[in-house]
Amino acid sequence: GFHVIVRGHKVPPAEAPILVVAPHSSFFDTVVAMHGYPLPAAVVRSKSKDIFLLSTILNFIQPVYVKRNDPNSRQNTVREITRRATSKDWSQIIIFPEGTCTNRSCLITFKLGAFVPGVPVQPILIRYPNELNTLTWTWDGPSAFKTLWITLCQLRTNMEIEYLPVYVPSEEEKKDPQLYAENVRMFMAKALQIPVSSYSYDDLKLLDDDASDPNSTIVRFRLQKLLTRNQILFKDLDDEILKVKAIIKSRDDPHVSFSEFAHLVGVQPNRTAKSYFEVIDIDKTGRVDLRCYLAGLWLMHPTEVHRAEKAFETFCNGGDGIGLEDFVQLAWMLLEVPKSVSLPLFEKLDTESAEKVYLDDFRNFVLETPQWAAAFTPNEPSIDEDQDENDDHTKRD
Repeated sequence: GFHVIVRGHKVPPAEAPILVVAPHSSFFDTVVAMHGYPLPAAVVRSKSKDIFLLSTILNFIQPVYVKRNDPNSRQNTVREITRRATSKDWSQIIIFPEGTCTNRSCLITFKLGAFVPGVPVQPILIRYPNELNTLTWTWDGPSAFKTLWITLCQLRTNMEIEYLPVYVPSEEEKKDPQLYAENVRMFMAKALQIPVSSYSYDDLKLLDDDASDPNSTIVRFRLQKLLTRNQILFKDLDDEILKVKAIIKSRDDPHVSFSEFAHLVGVQPNRTAKSYFEVIDIDKTGRVDLRCYLAGLWLMHPTEVHRAEKAFETFCNGGDGIGLEDFVQLAWMLLEVPKSVSLPLFEKLDTESAEKVYLDDFRNFVLETPQWAAAFTPNEPSIDEDQDENDDHTKRD
């Protein structure tokens, strides 16, 4: 049977018009939406309207439907959420801010829909303290039917729902939905005792679409998006690299804030730039090393066959080895290795106890590791340069 334990209590709509639930890992999470009365309205995919029986239940709670791949639909959804959240005539809205199912090992980046209205939210945590994990339903995992069947085969399935205290946004958070979302995510992650991840739903979708490219990483995806949005063509990367080198050389400290980063490299200080900035700010200090951007440009270079070597040399500071902090950054950018893995890896590769890792040692290790070997293998650009150039010229016209 399904055994549900509830901790805390749901507050009325007047105290928190929006309920935010995480981590989202299974269709069984909908139990949260069915708990308590009156039932909250949900934000759900438009495809759910076509599912037999489920559509009838959904229509009963008057959901907000959204088409994930339609920008206009997303904007309309945010407006509708705001309208309901600021009205006294509607029930609460329940939102899974991650926007997709994960494996519950961390909280991925929250989407902003729940936080744009700037109203108080009540965070709700979901836990499944079971010996076997039969509930996780992700895009590359078992099918919905198999997940349901295996779960029903268990004698007992435990679920915990915990209502946290209402999170009331500050004036600064009301003006900055991204800050509001990030602070709520950290608040929930601390209560869950799990880390946060820089991934978002859009990143996961891109990674799934580009799974055939062995060099695909979240840093590369977001940098590619940043370059495209600012009409920086692949054929112009040599000029961009020279410009960034000159900027770094002119500064005593290569570390910059977000506003400094946008101003110095000449990009619009919008969400695209902020998203890239945050993914290379792995320690969440609010400052990044400009050499990370320079190394990223080398990794994106369409004709340079030694991209990884060039990225490595960016951090060498005139020598042939890199220190721990720089190694952690490079490992994240090049191999998508988190800090918890790169720290012991640095110790392993620092064979001379010189507090440095040398290019030859790093290259040899990567080439001997099957899942990373392609990082040092020359390959063709992942995007057709001519097509990209034509698209950008079309935008300018």
